Amino acid sequence: MENRKKRDVENVQQNIINILKSASGDKEDIAYRIYTEITCLEEEGSEALEFFLENSEQIESTEEKRVEKIFSEEEKYQYAKTYGKIIDGTLEILLKKGLNKKQFYVELWKFIYENPILEGDKLKAFALFYIWIDVRVPYYEMESGMKMGNDEYAEICKELFEKIRKARFILNIPTEQKTERASRLINLLNEVKSQREQVVLMTQILNLSDKSEMIISQLIKDKVLEEGKIQ
Repeated sequence: MENRKKRDVENVQQNIINILKSASGDKEDIAYRIYTEITCLEEEGSEALEFFLENSEQIESTEEKRVEKIFSEEEKYQYAKTYGKIIDGTLEILLKKGLNKKQFYVELWKFIYENPILEGDKLKAFALFYIWIDVRVPYYEMESGMKMGNDEYAEICKELFEKIRKARFILNIPTEQKTERASRLINLLNEVKSQREQVVLMTQILNLSDKSEMIISQLIKDKVLEEGKIQ
């Protein structure tokens, strides 16, 4: 029995590889094909889900086989609008639990396959797609990160004021290559004395980077809106 189950899982995994290596079309429709393969398994569905999410990013497609069109543009819009927050929220909850890798994928597959809110294969396959494109997968088991109180954090920020300001400068000046910016930031991190200071400085760098991306995104949106008005 165990050998048969193992063969079944291996067959589905190979089918997933074959699809990813040759498929052409929208990712939602490819996800539907993958979903139908995973559902061929019974209790081992989570193993196939794990295999898919762990390996899909490394597989390049020849795009020689066009997958069948399953989702209309209206369906994709409605599914994302109605169920996107539910899918995101469930993934967020599972990530916060700090599960081991096997249990994470077991719970994730239960959500996709058994959740009564996701009615029908199309919606379940769309949930698989929505998780597939999420930057928080594949899943990694993480060690405990450093925590500190607000007062300590604020005090270290004061001590690192000049380096935080320099980091802001590095993030925003033009460079020919991103590696230049990255190497400058690494050198800046290595200048501070302790790991706690490195953590605070890195936190500030991440905050500054997020703000820059938000500003750029808003400028692009404003430009698009302005061009729309002109037309």
